[in-house]
Amino acid sequence: MRRLNVLGISHKRVNQENLSKFHINEKEIPELLKKITSINGIDEAMILSTCNRTEIYFVTSNRRIDNKYISDLIMKELGFYNDSMLFYHYDGKKAVRHIFSVASSLDSMVVGENEITGQFKKAFDTAVKSGTVKKILYFVFREAMVTVKRVQHTSDISKGTVSVGRTAVMEMRRIFKDIYDKKILVVGAGYMAELVLRVLIENGAERVFISNRTYEKAKKLSEKYGFETFDFNLLNESIAEFDAVFLATSSSKPLLHYHNIKDSISKINKKLYLVDISLPPNVEVKIKNIKNVVLMNMDYFKKLTKKNINARRENMRVASSIIDDSVIKFENDFAFNEIIPLFEMMKKKAIEFSENELAKTVRMNKIDLKTEQVMRNYNTMLIDKLIKRHMSMVKNLMGMKKMKSDSFADMIEMIIKTYE
Repeated sequence: MRRLNVLGISHKRVNQENLSKFHINEKEIPELLKKITSINGIDEAMILSTCNRTEIYFVTSNRRIDNKYISDLIMKELGFYNDSMLFYHYDGKKAVRHIFSVASSLDSMVVGENEITGQFKKAFDTAVKSGTVKKILYFVFREAMVTVKRVQHTSDISKGTVSVGRTAVMEMRRIFKDIYDKKILVVGAGYMAELVLRVLIENGAERVFISNRTYEKAKKLSEKYGFETFDFNLLNESIAEFDAVFLATSSSKPLLHYHNIKDSISKINKKLYLVDISLPPNVEVKIKNIKNVVLMNMDYFKKLTKKNINARRENMRVASSIIDDSVIKFENDFAFNEIIPLFEMMKKKAIEFSENELAKTVRMNKIDLKTEQVMRNYNTMLIDKLIKRHMSMVKNLMGMKKMKSDSFADMIEMIIKTYE
């Protein structure tokens, strides 16, 4: 199982500003996947890059390859090599557990949120379309989705779930007490921006405006939810007229700049809440130093969601136990599937060996052609039965943890050599 690897960085290691440096735009992922799988020793790859993590899941061509060396090659390909100390690397069982935890949202900043599962599926689909998924990553994805369903159905980890977007709106409601009369701007037209809009509506917001670099997208959302659009080009100069601004775009550069808004905001006699839930960040960090500005970015919500983790601790324990069981099952199934080709090779070698011995017997005893064919058919059938018995015994021993899976593989390889 050492062939499966995870290389990544997340909100648990660095703050939002540093994490944004490693975000990979979804448009770049297909080409990067092809570059990664062109590295000698890598068979499969998948990239998951969200506002809270960037992770590369990859499969090496055999279990004896130096995974650390391969990881360094990937980091160089991505341009992250100089920051490799910030990244974590797991292989084998640890990699499986991490992937299952990520897909089930146990590793999320907001534990129990559902967005990550959709993002995980999308990352897998992108890898499939890019031709960088084969049987192992497919097996990992399938079992991860089974685990997600078990976690959601068996524990209450997702009950009353709050995503980052929902958390942001609820924090605004806590601050304002009531948001129905507050003038609110939502910048963005993607999934997160629309989520914010829905939660704003749920909480009674009425004076909501929508802005986006592409006007047609903003207009479509405004018509869908019954709000007005706001000219994107006036964002910096007119920002002070709002009570709160939610920014949820995929822009690679900040949209709000310190020197553009400092003077206009300094003159207002109210606080302006800038809620930046984008990655990379849409608001220059030094804007928080402007009088009357309260910047609420991913680092802000990271601290806030620690309460979420404490409240869900018992559900996390149950979910973690489910993941442990899933990892054990995966480990056994994976290890057994890995050695099936060895059993097939054993069968082939055993038949070749017995056929040669049978040929000697036929010649020495001058056995007729019809009898010879019966003997050969019986020989093949007998070896097939024996190999199946060997496979059943090994599968049972694997389940009982009598030996490490690599030890089974080594043992079978040695047996195969005795037929040569």
